[in-house]
Amino acid sequence: MADKRRTIKTRIEEDKPTPIQPNAGIESAYRRKLNALITSMQKSVLFWLQGVYPKAEPTVAAVAKVEKAIAALKIRWFEKFDEAAPTLAASFVAKASKNLDGNMERQLAARKFGIHFELTPEMKAIVHAEIVQNVALIQSIPTQYFTEVEGLVMRSVAVGGDMKTLSLELHKRYEITLDRASLIAQDQNRKVNAVMTRVRQLEAGYTKAEWLHVACRYPRQSHVDFSGKEYEIAKGAYIDGKYIWPGSEIGCGCLSLPVTPDYLK
Repeated sequence: MADKRRTIKTRIEEDKPTPIQPNAGIESAYRRKLNALITSMQKSVLFWLQGVYPKAEPTVAAVAKVEKAIAALKIRWFEKFDEAAPTLAASFVAKASKNLDGNMERQLAARKFGIHFELTPEMKAIVHAEIVQNVALIQSIPTQYFTEVEGLVMRSVAVGGDMKTLSLELHKRYEITLDRASLIAQDQNRKVNAVMTRVRQLEAGYTKAEWLHVACRYPRQSHVDFSGKEYEIAKGAYIDGKYIWPGSEIGCGCLSLPVTPDYLK
């Protein structure tokens, strides 16, 4: 009898819903594509600057030549990022959505609930909003990059610096830009997962969830303190003076564990 009780308990525990985590593979693929664009931009900048950078004391004409080159590079790479952003963003959001739906459907199927999620009007609105947000973030990458690069180049020209030293400074800027792209990929992967999780939990009939804090480099103490507590999915958890959801804040990797209603247990 004891063995039978243990078997039943184990089966019930295995059937419990689990938090849907952001897919690391989707995040990695998104980051690689951003990095590829950034790397191409960096190579292009170095190539064209080497051809126009003053070899001796700068003259007005030489400085104008450098300014013209940077202006042309900005136009070229703003256009390239603008062109790539919609496709990249749409692909990322679609994969994140498919991953979430598939995981939730499998969990519900294991508990004998055959639900197939459709692209409901609310989910369509969220998908569109997330794509717009990601497009804006992707387009911001060359803007920030060239703001710094332009300053580095013109300061170097003004003091009669050499191209080798400038290249080292530009490489530092390149690495900073790669780091920012990595943060964008991670943060957006969490946010997309968080907002879609909320909608799908409600559509599946859940009304409450448990906040689960996930260890990170810079944890928010308020999130740590709220871990294990329940909140209303539709409303969010009241933390730090506002209603939020796990994974919705910048740098937050917390997860949401749906609480099965008593009538479904």
